Amino acid sequence: MGTRSRWGFSFLLVTVFVIDHPQCATRSPDHLQLAVAYLEVERYDRALQEVRRARREKGRSTVGDLIAALAHTGLGQPDAAVSTLVKGLRAEPANTRLHGALREICARHENYTVALDQLAPVLESQDPPHPILLTTVGWLHAAAGEYQKALGPLQDAAATSNGDMLATTELSRTLEKLERPQEAVEILDAALQKAPNHPELLLAAGLFHLRRADPETATGFFDSLITVSSDPSQAAARLAGACYEAGSHDFAVRYYERAIELGATEAYVYNNLAWSYAATGRNLDRALSLALRAVKKSPDNPGYLDTYAEVCFGLGQVHRAVALMRRALELEPVDGTQREYLIEQMQRFQQALEAESPPS
Repeated sequence: MGTRSRWGFSFLLVTVFVIDHPQCATRSPDHLQLAVAYLEVERYDRALQEVRRARREKGRSTVGDLIAALAHTGLGQPDAAVSTLVKGLRAEPANTRLHGALREICARHENYTVALDQLAPVLESQDPPHPILLTTVGWLHAAAGEYQKALGPLQDAAATSNGDMLATTELSRTLEKLERPQEAVEILDAALQKAPNHPELLLAAGLFHLRRADPETATGFFDSLITVSSDPSQAAARLAGACYEAGSHDFAVRYYERAIELGATEAYVYNNLAWSYAATGRNLDRALSLALRAVKKSPDNPGYLDTYAEVCFGLGQVHRAVALMRRALELEPVDGTQREYLIEQMQRFQQALEAESPPS
């Protein structure tokens, strides 16, 4: 399965914020640091307890809101996570980390209505609304497939002098979804004239041309993104994931391989490249080696075990695939987000095993 760690970017939102803003972490260092430690070991109830203690002593904080939102998500309470983040945004409507966490949690659960409903009064209370708030509202509408509703907020956000690039890239994508590709590319081109090395714009432009069946132009933007990045290996890995999400397994393979050439050694890079190879049905021996590397680095990750099993299955090693999937299911919580999928994988492998050995 082409997935990162359980928390991925959301958990980084907490740790990066603490590192960049130590004064926020030290407002109540014992409780919030303990809460982060509990998050790491998936003790979500204890993490919430520590956040509450920190609030009682020192009041509400962005770090506390982020930790509480992630803990609620871990407990299977996405609505509570959204409510926590929106409460934080009422106090800090321009906080980029709260907005980022809100967008990711909504995307993870594919539920955007709760956030839109709760943000509506926040939006109405501002005159004029902050651009990043408009961006998030537009993003939520677009993610929900409500592209016409997304258009106005994104246009207003992108038009402001301090509008962030997310508004521009989301506006372009929304116009493309509304079958207005010429306007979509013109917005990206105009933005790139002002900021030719902006990584978000380069990525968005590359993906636009990839979706428009123009791989040569897409490659130019992608290669430029890697060139201007301060961390080329991670830039290559990130755009590989974006290419996979866009449906281009070949480009995903190309840029995951590029990431490794540039020095990436993270387990998720090995895993995602192995999965991309498995999706194409090519180079499975290479995929097997990569999947094994990922599992050695993170042996208790059900997603990585699934990738390893899928590659083994593709190579005809069905018994091995079943054994690996059994282990993945042992590790995945009963209410885990991947469990249903893993059960389907196990059934698929077992059916193939039974077909190999019909009753005499």
